[in-house]
Amino acid sequence: DGWASWGSREDFDFTKPAPDFDFEKVMDYAASKGVNYILHHETGGNIISYEAQLDKALDWAAAHGIHSLKTGYAGGISGGQSHHGQYMVRHYQKVVEEAAKRQIMIDAHEPIKATGIRRTWPNFMCREGARGMEWNAWSAGNRPEHQTILPYTRLLGGPMDYTPGVFDIRYRNIAGNKNLRMWNNNHLSTDCRCNTTLAKQIADWVVLYSPMQMACDLIENYQGHPAFQFFRDYNADCDWSRALAGEVGDYIVVARRAGEVYFLGAVTDENARTLDQPLDFLPAGSTYVATIYADGPDASWEDNPYSYQISSREVTAADTLTLNLATSGGCAIVFKPVEQDSGQTVPRMVDIPAGTFIMGSSGEGYDFDEAPAHKVTLSAFRMSACEITNAQFEAFCPEHKTLRGKEFGLSTVYNEAVCNVSWHDAVGYCEWLSAKTGRHFRLPTEAEWEYACRAGTATPFYSGDALPEGCARNQKTERNLQPVSLETGKSQPNAWGLYDMHGNVEEWCQDWYGPYSAGAATD
Repeated sequence: DGWASWGSREDFDFTKPAPDFDFEKVMDYAASKGVNYILHHETGGNIISYEAQLDKALDWAAAHGIHSLKTGYAGGISGGQSHHGQYMVRHYQKVVEEAAKRQIMIDAHEPIKATGIRRTWPNFMCREGARGMEWNAWSAGNRPEHQTILPYTRLLGGPMDYTPGVFDIRYRNIAGNKNLRMWNNNHLSTDCRCNTTLAKQIADWVVLYSPMQMACDLIENYQGHPAFQFFRDYNADCDWSRALAGEVGDYIVVARRAGEVYFLGAVTDENARTLDQPLDFLPAGSTYVATIYADGPDASWEDNPYSYQISSREVTAADTLTLNLATSGGCAIVFKPVEQDSGQTVPRMVDIPAGTFIMGSSGEGYDFDEAPAHKVTLSAFRMSACEITNAQFEAFCPEHKTLRGKEFGLSTVYNEAVCNVSWHDAVGYCEWLSAKTGRHFRLPTEAEWEYACRAGTATPFYSGDALPEGCARNQKTERNLQPVSLETGKSQPNAWGLYDMHGNVEEWCQDWYGPYSAGAATD
């Protein structure tokens, strides 16, 4: 407690939750989901008060099973002491030693500079110690070259808790929020923003090393966002790192490995640039699936920071990737061994919220099997973000490889939507995946499919009265057979993060085909 009365440094209490925060209820809920907590001890710079509470506060944390602690010192230090003087050096040493006795990890903000103490006290996991992401909340923001300087300066001393990962670059989703308060003699305006593209925010997770990364944006800005998958895939506990290319203040390219999975991050300053990056850091003789999170062709940190694109391809150590970085842009890549990404893992699932919608259509111009229009109420469920690919399906049915390309030369490579699959085949795949993972997978009902496709809209397409931009129907006629790519996840997703709900291939549903029953329905 204490944030509500910021400015009165005596009010911070490190074992007393705020009145509107039911600590025990939240902890019980977290335990039911297998989630651990990190505490935040903001001292306001009042070292005398904090050290008087330190033993009690750390004992309280350990007793509640909390073993991660972020400390903060935002304010003038007690007695006019300097942040970087001997008084504070001794204080930080005291905190990390007392935390170690209770097996508590420390992430210090407003710390002294990194000095190598984490080699003696490895529970000093990371620290801030330079302008981090928070600076963008009350100022014109960190300059575009900032993230291309830190790896050559601050990060040479050890990991930095920069807290990258903002998706709402211009804070447009909170503009006008009545709960916003003035901070640091500024206010939320067009002058406050992140001077990066969205892809650079993702790449910063790789470039700005920390063994504990934080997705710092509001949950609602991540929910259903396809690019959030990178954060799910990224393992911050890296075993190996290498700086591949760069110039101080201009750009940097970094590769890291955690287990058998490799990651690459590239960021640039205010200048757009194209980099040809050899992949010779990958083990020779192995094939990887590279999932690439890149700036969109029209991306720009000043004019269009939200533009991004996700693609995938098979690569080896002999390949070279061309990285097109927008102004203050970036690129992040996950490299998974083919055997890990060929369907052995679960398809990426998206949360679909509960709700009610009008299913079907009425009037002229609609097919008989789209009527009658009726109200349907559905419970929450999850759906694969993309259509099942050849690689995923063939992990269940290897002999399907002989059918690739049989449909007008379509669907020939691993990451294209699987074709030539019967309803029984699709059901069999779901049953196999359920047995393999211990989780229940099935085909969606037609009501679930239409509800998920609409994503809260009531128009002919989830994008309005016309198909989404760049979404081809991929229809073929006997007069004009044109093989096209059926690679999944290439079109813009709907509001709930689902790809290819319009266009690409047809999809099986669980229930029967035919006209709808009249009257409202539930689940």
